[in-house]
Amino acid sequence: MPNYDPIEEKRLAECLQIIQDHPHTKLAKLAREKRVSYDKLRRRIRHVQDGRSTGGHNKRLNQNQDEGLKRYISYLIRIGQPPTKRTITGAANNILRQTEGLDASVGSSWATRWLTRNKEWFKTIRSKTLATQRKAVHNKDDIEGHFRDF
Repeated sequence: MPNYDPIEEKRLAECLQIIQDHPHTKLAKLAREKRVSYDKLRRRIRHVQDGRSTGGHNKRLNQNQDEGLKRYISYLIRIGQPPTKRTITGAANNILRQTEGLDASVGSSWATRWLTRNKEWFKTIRSKTLATQRKAVHNKDDIEGHFRDF
């Protein structure tokens, strides 16, 4: 899909205004004069907006579910577990099963597309390796021993 061109959108708006003022104007001639795509002009006349302006209508997770997944990934990073694509897919499937039923799931390559869509957010957080002492704290026996001492 070509990049969004705001200048072309302005020219399309001008064309729509001309058509509104002069309904019998030939579309092909107008499209050539204003240097816009004839097909795009016809779509705008029929009130079909640019596909990029719909806000991602075919995303599998809604905005709240997406935020929940981001929080889960942040939690994984905080405890030192790297969020793999498999983990992200599993978390998304878990969210969908809880909200939409047992049949709801994401595809095998969904995590790759999700990470691409959210790369600006994901760039800001990276998992850091835990120091040996901090990693040892997550051992169940050590934690239980700590509380037994008190």
